[in-house]
Amino acid sequence: MGGLRRALHRRSRARDREAGIGEADVFIASTDGDNTNLTIAQIAAKQFSVPKVIVRVMDPARAEWYAEQGLHTICPTKYAIEMFERALEVA
Repeated sequence: MGGLRRALHRRSRARDREAGIGEADVFIASTDGDNTNLTIAQIAAKQFSVPKVIVRVMDPARAEWYAEQGLHTICPTKYAIEMFERALEVA
């Protein structure tokens, strides 16, 4: 997976193909930056037609908006907020 991430991050189509993204069944974008994750996820989905693209987005509002646009988003911040709310209900 690291090869795919590096290749897409550098935006080199030759490296993307070399890394095998064209044959990938799934692509997971999970770097430490939302902008990078969203960019490489869209490249994987639109330019390389990867059938399943999952993207980690820390900002809940952005995660929701991109999910509405068709990306499969996972938002750890949203899950953490939900867990804190549940913990408060129990307390």
